[in-house]
Amino acid sequence: MPSDTLPKGNEPLTEPTSVNRPTADEVRAFNRAHPEIVAEDLELLGAIIPETYQAGGTGYDMQRFAIDRLKSQNEELIRQRDRAMNALRVNAAVAARMQIAVLAILEARNFEEMIRVVTSRLNAMIDVDRVMLCVEETHEGMIDNMTEAEKLGVRIVPECAVDAVLGEVGNTLLEADTRGPAMLFGPSGRDIRSYAAVRLAFSPIAPPGLLALGSHAPDTFDARQGTDLLEFLARVIERQVRAWLGLPEA
Repeated sequence: MPSDTLPKGNEPLTEPTSVNRPTADEVRAFNRAHPEIVAEDLELLGAIIPETYQAGGTGYDMQRFAIDRLKSQNEELIRQRDRAMNALRVNAAVAARMQIAVLAILEARNFEEMIRVVTSRLNAMIDVDRVMLCVEETHEGMIDNMTEAEKLGVRIVPECAVDAVLGEVGNTLLEADTRGPAMLFGPSGRDIRSYAAVRLAFSPIAPPGLLALGSHAPDTFDARQGTDLLEFLARVIERQVRAWLGLPEA
């Protein structure tokens, strides 16, 4: 470390230039190696210690300063612990709701009942406001009669719509504080304030699909959230569709 980067003794405190400015680690190491400089430099102590702890004249209430610092650090640790515990409780609740949803899908007695579980009951099970099972329109493959599919609650979307939403290689999308796309949610998209979408790859001979979850709250879904449970739910739906319709694996 250059010898002129840190003050010596009682030299006036000056702002170092960008060229010779020491790093925080260098300052810390220097002060540990030379504690007498800080202890004997009243001007430096006054700059470091808040006025609250100045006892008047040249005295400083270091005991009170240290205790308050420890209290502050302890309070921050408690806040961090509470945030972590709350996150664990939320994650556990979400996982429990997802388990209930998956069991309902697996217990459906036929294909139509399974689709209705997804389109009509899933939103209440996983505590969201809207669930849309979207399938791209096609003249052959999984769904031949689009009218019958729509009666079951399936939303028919234009060809290539899944890639338009997720990208050609993307599998999931989580959007906060935004309206739900009308292509996915229809007119109800006006009330959606955050949403999630996950790709459904049923079979090579079936059109691609997409599961869209919408919430009226702006922060239910966020790009920073994990998508493991959402993708697990999508894989269960894919497998059940293949099983009921006798489709080859994707």
